Amino acid sequence: MAVDCENEEEIQKLIDKIQKTDELKEKMVHKEPKERRPRCIIFNISKGTANQEVINTFELATDSDRNSMEFLFKLEGQKERYQLWVVKLPIPSFFTLEAAGKLVMNWSIKKLKNFSCPPLFFLTELRASPKEL
Repeated sequence: MAVDCENEEEIQKLIDKIQKTDELKEKMVHKEPKERRPRCIIFNISKGTANQEVINTFELATDSDRNSMEFLFKLEGQKERYQLWVVKLPIPSFFTLEAAGKLVMNWSIKKLKNFSCPPLFFLTELRASPKEL
């Protein structure tokens, strides 16, 4: 069960009620969700581009250092000579890039979007068959 509370005080009241009731204490566990950093995807970076060059471009565009960014993975582009980069950024850096809507690298403009993995129900090959359920 997930519960959304307005503030920390309400959260603490709910936790206290759970801890005082033996039956609830056995069946429920308090677990706060981790804060997730936003991810963005950069399109059409040529395969010949050095990793450090992409990192430097992100540092300049977002005014943040390399250690605050996490370069998750690269994907093949629609054309053979291009690739897509997926990057996890601090929230202020993400909003800076999102407001710009583009990233300038090597005198060319790269398009970027918010990146999220597709839900499993869209991926038919990963969906469980009725027999498996």
